[in-house]
Amino acid sequence: MTKLDFDVIITGAGPSGCATAIMLADSGLKVALIDKAVFPRDKICGDGLTIDVLNQLKLISPTLSRNIENFKEKTEAEGCYVTSTKGHSSFFKITNPNKLYVIERALFDNELLKECKRYNNIHVFENTRVNKCTVSNHQVSVETSSGIFSGKIVVGADGVNSKIAKTVNPNRGKESLYGVSVRAYFSNVVDSENTNVIEIHYLKELVPGYLWIFHMPNNKRNVGIGIDEKTVKKNGIKLGEVFHQIIKNNPKFKDRFANAKMEGDLKAYRLPVFNNYKKIYSDRVLLVGDAANVVNPLSGEGVGNALRTGRFAAEHIQKCFTANDFSKKFNKAYYKKVKKKMFPELYR
Repeated sequence: MTKLDFDVIITGAGPSGCATAIMLADSGLKVALIDKAVFPRDKICGDGLTIDVLNQLKLISPTLSRNIENFKEKTEAEGCYVTSTKGHSSFFKITNPNKLYVIERALFDNELLKECKRYNNIHVFENTRVNKCTVSNHQVSVETSSGIFSGKIVVGADGVNSKIAKTVNPNRGKESLYGVSVRAYFSNVVDSENTNVIEIHYLKELVPGYLWIFHMPNNKRNVGIGIDEKTVKKNGIKLGEVFHQIIKNNPKFKDRFANAKMEGDLKAYRLPVFNNYKKIYSDRVLLVGDAANVVNPLSGEGVGNALRTGRFAAEHIQKCFTANDFSKKFNKAYYKKVKKKMFPELYR
């Protein structure tokens, strides 16, 4: 099997993995960025880019930030329209310089990876599945479908089912808190009284979750529902059935979706939401993004925090190489920064 030597191995080329790689672009380190998919690839998501996401992009790469600003296949939301279970509604206008974009995640993530490919020290390996990760006193070894990658440190950016996270904590799945969602794309959805907005609807059928409708280019809408997994399991909720019942029968939506066409399939996914999870580092291992369980438990938004953890991981990695120390004790500084900068907001 082919053996490939690097300084840093990053598994997962989503927002957190790409952010880590881009922040290491001028470090002089040889970086491997590995992903099982070939980009652009489908990614189940609400497709909204919050103000926080856009601010993170500016910190990571001004070039990337400008590319997203100039990206044609997006909408700029004029505001957020929210309704309550009791029928109340509010509209929050987004004013300059704040912005909120809706971009299909497959396209957004592809822009991130394209930015990574601009740098000579970042080596991108698509269509490469991670099979096993082994950590020793001297190196980390990642066995993949494309060969064995060795390096000084590995960054687990491989999402909700992270294989790298299992090297930190084999019981992560049992110790994590999850949200579950389903989403589909629709055309010909009739707008409410507000057009070109982010819609959030709290419904009696979905307590404590919500339904969203995000307006996209070309008469397309991203429509989904999200709720915590414990409620789904406790009450035996079939999320797909609930979704279709709402858009077909709920008085708020049945007329709006009467002539709508679902483009593609209804898709489900899990979100590892924040629950004060601490096991995001070990000897020669850092976890970022969904692998680190930093999805906001209130909103379900995870891209901003994925980018932020990628920034923090890259900053810490450079300190590791300067000190020639990749130990769990040294890597605790990464966790401390995540805790200080991110936990207060996630606790809300």
